[in-house]
Amino acid sequence: MVLVWLRDFYRDFAAPGLAATLQAFLGVGEESPYAAAAGEPGHASSAGGGSREWSSLVLVKDVMRRVLDDRLALLAGHAAYIAPAPPAPPPAADAPGGERAFRLLQLSPGDVARELTLQASRLFFAVPYGEFLACARLLAAHAPELGCPARLAALEHRIPPRAALRALAEGARRVANWVASAIVSEPEGSARVALIALFLRVADHCHQLRDFSTLAAVWAGLTSPAVRTLAKSCAEALRDPETLTLYAHLSQLCGAAAGGEPRETGALRAAMQAHEDVPCVPLLDPLLADLARVHGDCGAPDTTPQGLLHLSKARRLAAALKRITRHQHWRYNFPPAPHVARYLSDPLVLEPAQLLARARACE
Repeated sequence: MVLVWLRDFYRDFAAPGLAATLQAFLGVGEESPYAAAAGEPGHASSAGGGSREWSSLVLVKDVMRRVLDDRLALLAGHAAYIAPAPPAPPPAADAPGGERAFRLLQLSPGDVARELTLQASRLFFAVPYGEFLACARLLAAHAPELGCPARLAALEHRIPPRAALRALAEGARRVANWVASAIVSEPEGSARVALIALFLRVADHCHQLRDFSTLAAVWAGLTSPAVRTLAKSCAEALRDPETLTLYAHLSQLCGAAAGGEPRETGALRAAMQAHEDVPCVPLLDPLLADLARVHGDCGAPDTTPQGLLHLSKARRLAAALKRITRHQHWRYNFPPAPHVARYLSDPLVLEPAQLLARARACE
């Protein structure tokens, strides 16, 4: 049981007290108990079954010590990965919309996607197991009023302000608003067309990087009501065969519900499930919905009146949670792009009402 805990949910051991307790139990810092048992006659209590049982016990403890050491080293790497990066220098001056669009169009879509992926990955890595479980309970409790399936964005205001999961939700919403703001705030029609094509390529690069969270956020911005109001610019952008192909592919992958929100599709879920042993930032809505469904299907508290654990429900919750946390085992290792980080440090984000007003003025 402890080996499964260390293998699948080792981030629990980021708590110093828990790690120290297990280290003391396993005798970390001492000579390997298996080696001692093999080399010292005093450790073999008697010939026969008792000796074999003792050897098996110390061998298991030795394996657990090695796994714990490996997991603590991984945790140290994770802590360095999610540590706040030094703030990027702000842009040289607060430029008007046209100049901001010109600077954005000079950036490579691949560089923009990689920087957005690094930011989303660090936010995702910072979310502890308990927050996923707590959010799933909220989704299950409020599903009747939110509709089915309930979305993380709809519960954002109910998540504690300092929670890492709320920071992840806010980050995705900010990306979607930035995409829409960058397009709508551009006064020149040709630049709007170029920006639509650019963001479609950014979304495609996010798909290739397995960053489904940012992919969905960019798609939400591209299909927002304000951008869809720009009918002429959208039609002009889709005249390019490559851009049209990208749009059709992303539309099939992400889909769009009313209001431009991305929705779960079979293709999107299959794409996320296909990546287990590589860096990936999943779209959390369908995975949290799986956790919430366990609460709804079981219809029972986590423990019995006698304080015992409901094992069947706990197993289902653990399996659903593992489908999320397995993506927190692998980090992206490509270097950051300082010039892109500098641009993204001060994104232009407008309120929805402003977006619609500007969009109507453009068309």
